[in-house]
Amino acid sequence: MRGRAVGLAAGIALPLVTDIAPDPDTKAAIRLLVARQRMARPHAAPPRVPAERPAALRGTFDATMRDPGSLSDAERLGLEVNPVRGEAVEALINEIYGAAPAVVKLARQAVKE
Repeated sequence: MRGRAVGLAAGIALPLVTDIAPDPDTKAAIRLLVARQRMARPHAAPPRVPAERPAALRGTFDATMRDPGSLSDAERLGLEVNPVRGEAVEALINEIYGAAPAVVKLARQAVKE
């Protein structure tokens, strides 16, 4: 994910906390700690499902997130719709499970403090 402003304060763009992390391990630990917020409520399939099934599920999800009726229902119910594509969720999960032990240790320490 590329750095970007997360908001404005007195007309000044505020950076993401990862943009000001002092080193790569700290940045990776922060990304690990906020990973859950980056994917909201993911839908998942079990391991070893046939390759065409995730593709079909992702296509249906993407179509639903563009469907005017679904979007109208969400608005009527006061629900925020900010979908994250399946490929991005999969990449994030792979990043989480591939985190270096030193990064996991930093994240654990941050949660304890």
